This record gives sequence, C-alpha cells and structure tokens, in this order.
Amino acid sequence: MQSYLKKINTLFMALIAVLALTSQAWAEFPDRRIQIINPWAPGDSEDIVMRKAAEHMAKELGVPVKVVNRPGGGGIVGGTAMVNARPDGYTIGILTQGPAITHPLMGNSPYTMDDYDTIGLYLDYPFALAVRADAPYNTVKELADYVKQGNQVTLGTFAKMSVPSLVSNMIAEQEGFDFARIVALDPVNTLVLANGDADVVTIPESNSVKQDSDTKALITLTNERVSPLPNTPNMKEAYNLDVTLWAGLFAPKGTPADAMEKLTTAFKNALKQPDIAEFAQSSGAKVYFMDAQETQARIAKEAKLFKSMIDKLAQ
Repeated sequence: MQSYLKKINTLFMALIAVLALTSQAWAEFPDRRIQIINPWAPGDSEDIVMRKAAEHMAKELGVPVKVVNRPGGGGIVGGTAMVNARPDGYTIGILTQGPAITHPLMGNSPYTMDDYDTIGLYLDYPFALAVRADAPYNTVKELADYVKQGNQVTLGTFAKMSVPSLVSNMIAEQEGFDFARIVALDPVNTLVLANGDADVVTIPESNSVKQDSDTKALITLTNERVSPLPNTPNMKEAYNLDVTLWAGLFAPKGTPADAMEKLTTAFKNALKQPDIAEFAQSSGAKVYFMDAQETQARIAKEAKLFKSMIDKLAQ
C-alpha cells in the first residue's frame, strides 16, 4: 500500500511540475520586468530618449521597463551583454554604429552582425564638426583650401576608428584633403579646441556649440539641419552623404516573433509622446522610428561605407 501511495505521490508531483512548465510556456508576453541595456554612460541623447520611452512602454505593456547602463569598451561591454542574454524578449538593448557595425567589422567584439535581431532605429545624434571661433575657415571647403595651402589640421574625436572619425574623414575625402593626425580625446570637452589639442573636433551635442561663443560649427554630421544650428549645413545637402550617427533598439538573436512584435509596437508608440518630441526639439536630436527591414538595409549599406574608410585609415 505504501509503495502504491508513493507512486501516486510521485506521479502527482510530476504532473504539478509539467503543469507549471506548461503555464510558463503559455504565459502571455510580457509577464515580468523588461531590461534595456544601454552600452553607454547615462546622460547622452540615446539614454535620455530611451528612459522616457521606457516609461511609456511600461504603461502599454503592463510591466516595468528599466534602462540599465553597461558602458565600457566603446560599447562592446553592453553590446555583448545584450547579445548573450536569453532570447526571450526580457533583455533587449541599445546599439549604436560602433557596437552594431564597426566593432564586428574590425573583429573587436566577441559577436558578429548576425548575432542580434532588430527592433528599429530611433535617434540620430546632433553631431557637429566644430572649430575655434577665431579659426580662419567657416566651412569645410574653406578648411580644405587652408590645408591645400600647406597647413596641417588635426581631428579630435573619440578614437581613430570611431564612427564620428570615419564620417569626418568621408567629408574630408569629398573635399580632397586629409587630416594630419587623428587625436583620441573627449570631444565633449570643447576646451580641447581652446587648449590647441586639436583643430577640429566632433562634438556630439550641437547645442553645446550654440552655447559656446568660443566655438563654431562647420557642418553637422546629420542628414537634416538641426534646430540649435539652423544656419549650419548638414553633410547630406553639402556632400550627398546620407549617413547619420544613430542609435537603435535590438534584441538577442532568436527572440520570439510575438515578443518582437509587442516590443516594436510599444516602442514605436512611445516615441510619439510629447515629452520625447520636446527633448528632440531642444537638443537637436532627431527622434523617429525606422522598422527592422529598413534598419537592416541601412546597416548593410553603412557597413560597406565604413569598411572602405577603415581600410583607408589603417594604411
């Protein structure tokens, strides 16, 4: 009898375990907290917009949506954490062109461009190519003429192979000149111009150029004019370079389609909210939504452009 009861008890416990697993499998996504990994430090445009979007997404999805910053390695630390997360929709992440394209191209990251799924792009940074206010050139063409007269100019940016550097060198290539040196420094600090550490810098926030009387912008690294610098040309109108410095939302490869669909819809709706539009207007950042298919096509196109410039700068 005891043996019989033991068998019944074992079968009962097994049934409970199966039912528990089944209920988890049938649980409608999402049923718990969603984490968005940002591979950069807090406070930049992509972080501010995503934090605002996360609040709106939480209301629509009915679960907490939290942004977690994992900076380091030029975006590789956070990018790796996102790519290696369980592909269940509960961990997704921001990628910019460095961790999404150029680091995989150069073999710097432990993942490839095939190791993530795409939700969509959402922001273009309002980068500007800036110089000292008393510099003897007011446009990129005048800068090119200055170099062609035998003068040397240095470019200050995050790193030689960083995306702002690659894009700046694409512009220089269009005008037929080269930067004498590319200096790795913090271009957010406009004192690098005043100190003579570099002649030209890639400033991430065009608003800071507007507010600094000692600095002027030659061009914005955007495909539209930005609100803080309405009289400054952008590289699309000046050189037909349709490349921007963007941020997007991605997920680990293999994330279920239903989770991707719900995340995409909630994110797209969040980006339409007034507080995000207000930030975009004041900062000069362009906030939009580009779907997965368009984003993947854009990444493929930019990968070719960046690879060409990476090879040139490596010589």
